[in-house]
Amino acid sequence: MRTAALLVFLVVVVSLGEALQCHFFKEPYAERVADCEPEYDVCMHFKNPLEELKSCEARENCENMEFSLTRPEDILKCCTEDFCNA
Repeated sequence: MRTAALLVFLVVVVSLGEALQCHFFKEPYAERVADCEPEYDVCMHFKNPLEELKSCEARENCENMEFSLTRPEDILKCCTEDFCNA
């Protein structure tokens, strides 16, 4: 019983410590994978005809950026799963 409780505790602790992983891209650099810092809790993908950006971001910043989009061709995606901003 103690072993099972310890195992459950360890699984929870280890899973809480994993960083979100996102695609990271900003021209002119090549796309790569980024392990997000704890304060960055979403993956972000912004694209319009002139630029594209993929990164880790704070949820609040993503929500604020969403409100500032003015053109129909501006696309912003904020998501919380690993590599969801492909």
